[in-house]
Amino acid sequence: MKNFILLSLFISYPFILSADHIIGGFASYEIIEIDSANNQSTIEVSFRLYRDPNSGGTGFDRFADFGLYALNTSGEFEFLNTFNELHGPITSSEFAIASFTIESTEYIFETTLDHGQDYLIGYQRCCRSRQINNLTGTDLGIALQIEIMSDALVTPLDSPDLNNLPLSIVRVGDPIVSTLPIVADDILNVSTELASVLISAGAINDPSDCCECIIPNPRTCFPPFSMPAYRDLFSAENPFGDINDLAYTDDTFTGKMNISGSYQYGIGVESSFNSQLLSRQLLDYNLISVVTTSTSDNLANPITIFPNPSSGIVHLENATGLEYELINIHGQAVEQGMVEKQLNLEKYSGLFYLKLIDGESETVHRLVLQP
Repeated sequence: MKNFILLSLFISYPFILSADHIIGGFASYEIIEIDSANNQSTIEVSFRLYRDPNSGGTGFDRFADFGLYALNTSGEFEFLNTFNELHGPITSSEFAIASFTIESTEYIFETTLDHGQDYLIGYQRCCRSRQINNLTGTDLGIALQIEIMSDALVTPLDSPDLNNLPLSIVRVGDPIVSTLPIVADDILNVSTELASVLISAGAINDPSDCCECIIPNPRTCFPPFSMPAYRDLFSAENPFGDINDLAYTDDTFTGKMNISGSYQYGIGVESSFNSQLLSRQLLDYNLISVVTTSTSDNLANPITIFPNPSSGIVHLENATGLEYELINIHGQAVEQGMVEKQLNLEKYSGLFYLKLIDGESETVHRLVLQP
């Protein structure tokens, strides 16, 4: 297996420095009280949000609106109530890889629900990063939800929760073994699988009730929330594409990332007890794969590729004499040869990956070609 020379972040993955947006979230609940006499239960609900704070960007809502919905006999959701909540303390998690940081916070509130009814609690807002490799469209907002079944309200068991960050950032080429950090009562039956993330909201800065606004009104914009469109050869079940070798089985990611990029993934979590479904949750999260520096020699003479994006004439410094392959988003090499001072790639358009090969070592660079 070839080894990867790891190059500087600002060359190989420039957009990580401005990917300052909401990157995901996860909702859970705890049973506070079961009032059998009045056929009601009180639960504490937690919505945990994550963001990339690099360069500022989209912050957490100071007060956030959460919608409560009930499933009626026709299989449709009916609006019941909203909760306008202030988030708790913001915590930062630092990653040595590329000096990367993830901020997280929680919105926690209580509600009392009648027995014999299935419920959904949802949250909508903009904005995801526009640099996500596996989703199409612009101004993709995020929709988080948790479904609470009627049996959950008479069962003194809390929903599954996370006790750490999910798989967040990796180096290209590094082997990955990462188990979903989910915790649950031992008597719960918990299953997880890859699932589509959900979208809502947009970039319209309008205080009205439009569902394409930055913060949709949960009274008028309610579930079911939409699924995004995935780019070719990506899907909810294959969010990293065939170009990467990362799989999810038995709560664990294994494999490696071959290409730098930003990949949104979802994991559906179901919990049951005595064969009765209690809850459905959706982890919505973003994986960043980067090429970073591992030797001082590379820092002294980094390979520079410019301009990027390019109209087709790509200049390379410190790469003369290396072999190259131009790879499309499907993982196919569409051109190869030896590097001189520049490459003429005018006949191509779109997102590509430029692989540079030096003996047994290789690097991969994200390259945008524009007509």
